[in-house]
Amino acid sequence: MASKGIYQYTVQESNNAGLGQGGSVYLNTNAKTFTPTNGVIVAIQVLGEEVKLDVLTAEDSSKFIGIGGTGYESAGDTFDSDVILPASSTIFGRFTSVSLAADQSDNNGIICYIG
Repeated sequence: MASKGIYQYTVQESNNAGLGQGGSVYLNTNAKTFTPTNGVIVAIQVLGEEVKLDVLTAEDSSKFIGIGGTGYESAGDTFDSDVILPASSTIFGRFTSVSLAADQSDNNGIICYIG
């Protein structure tokens, strides 16, 4: 699904990719940097308490926010090297990798949705 260019999807495939239908991954330890082998991370949902990310790599740092990127047309500010996401929040974008800065307790952490 993710190997197609952005304009080669059917309407249904496009909707599925945008909703994270490519799968999901749960992370709660800082020992892992998650990089999808097929597709990109389209949403990150925080479970329970706030989390700090030490890796958040945008697919294209001139279009999408991430650590060290300014986002769309370089119009925004950059995230610091440690991004704190509030409890129960969800961010959307196109990320190629993500990592937690610290271990989380049980039932806390993040869910990454792939599209």
